[in-house]
Amino acid sequence: MKIGIITLPLHTNYGGILQNFALQHILKQEGHEVYTINIVPRVSFLGQVKKMLSRLKRKFLNGNRELSIFHTTPNSNEELIIRQHTNSFIKMHISLFGEFSYQDLPNLRDADFDAIIVGSDQVWRKSYVPNIQDYFLNFLGDDNRVKRIAYSASFGLDNWQLSSKMTRKCKVLAKKFNSISVREVAAVRVCETHLGVKVSQALDPTLLLNKNAYLDLINTVPMRAGENVSQSTPSLMSYILDDDSTKTCFVQQIAERLKLRINAVGPEMKFSNESRKTIEKCVYPPVEHWLRGFFESDFVVTDSFHGTVFAIIFEKQFIAIGNKDRGLSRFDSLLKIFNLESRLVLSTGADIEKILDQRIDYGDVNQILIEKKMASIDFLMNSLYA
Repeated sequence: MKIGIITLPLHTNYGGILQNFALQHILKQEGHEVYTINIVPRVSFLGQVKKMLSRLKRKFLNGNRELSIFHTTPNSNEELIIRQHTNSFIKMHISLFGEFSYQDLPNLRDADFDAIIVGSDQVWRKSYVPNIQDYFLNFLGDDNRVKRIAYSASFGLDNWQLSSKMTRKCKVLAKKFNSISVREVAAVRVCETHLGVKVSQALDPTLLLNKNAYLDLINTVPMRAGENVSQSTPSLMSYILDDDSTKTCFVQQIAERLKLRINAVGPEMKFSNESRKTIEKCVYPPVEHWLRGFFESDFVVTDSFHGTVFAIIFEKQFIAIGNKDRGLSRFDSLLKIFNLESRLVLSTGADIEKILDQRIDYGDVNQILIEKKMASIDFLMNSLYA
């Protein structure tokens, strides 16, 4: 079958890139011709205003006082520099189809896809997409030749975000899907309540591959200068998306308690008007180096959903910091699957001693993973062949 995948633009999002890589990998193993629809969004002035308002809310209402209201956007040349390594990974490991703005998506009706899969990641989160109907495949119109499948789609949040008018539109579109699976337990209820469809829960695609698939990626790229230190020095992998002084102190506290060197894989600086002068410090490290950081660590601290996923895949002891702005239900649902709810802290002021004293038994976790993986792959294949 010729299959198209529509997901959020990949850019420098390690988790987003790897979930897409994993989904393609599984489908290609089954002999399918698989492409990810290459969405290159055009950001409108209204879109920029919405982003600024979102940052304003996070700064004042959510108490993130260190966050700047104004988000400086790099120009096209700066984007190429910042994304040089992630772009290289995408070019090498992910099959892209075309180049589409959201306005161009109706042209996909002429692409002869047998199926289009929506997912995974937060493709149904209103604030993440200009028009959520695109991710309910509105652009296919009444064309019923193409199978419509949602795999491990996520709303990101527990509470319903759509207006009554948009809910009615998405409800009609959801009923056109041949099959739908969602990533979070809460999303099963959300779909039944607001969209009037019964859905399954499925694992994030990254969890469908065993760790050897990721080790193969790591081994394709030589270590950079200084990385060989991590092989001989016990380390704590720190992957924090929304960094602030309290999280920095929290990570340091754990590292000191465990006597570990902190290894933070990410750009040295976030992009800003000031960092334009030293743009090379804003470059995101290769995806393979990000993976190596998890694999070679002795402990992981992260506020990232996919950071938590890869701590589990590589069987690491870890602490996940609940990231309210990015959605807590994702963490709750993931950790409940594996009976690891105790690894989640909602405050950097939490007492870490109890967590550190309770080691994760990966024998139990891996048994659950095997069962859930089989069920998720069965859902995916049955959706294609039904």
